[in-house]
Amino acid sequence: MVEIADRGPGIPPSEVERLKQPFTRLDTARGSAAGGKLGSGLGLAIVDRVVTLHGGEFTLQLREGGGTLARIALPLPPMTRR
Repeated sequence: MVEIADRGPGIPPSEVERLKQPFTRLDTARGSAAGGKLGSGLGLAIVDRVVTLHGGEFTLQLREGGGTLARIALPLPPMTRR
C-alpha cells in the first residue's frame, strides 16, 4: 500500500468520484498562480485507471487535521516456487 498525504484544503467527499474523471478539476482557484492554467485534470484519472487495471483500489479521503489522504492498494502477485 502507498499513501500520500497533504495539508491543503482537502477534497470534499462528494467530489472524489467526479475528480477521478479525465479533465476534471476541483476549482480554477487552485491554478490561479499560473493564471488558472495549472494542471489539466488528468493526474487522478490516470492513477485511478492504472490502479484499477492492475486489480487495485485508489481512494481519496479527508485527512484528520486537514488535507487529503490518497491511498493506492495493489494485490500481491501469487508466490511462485523455484
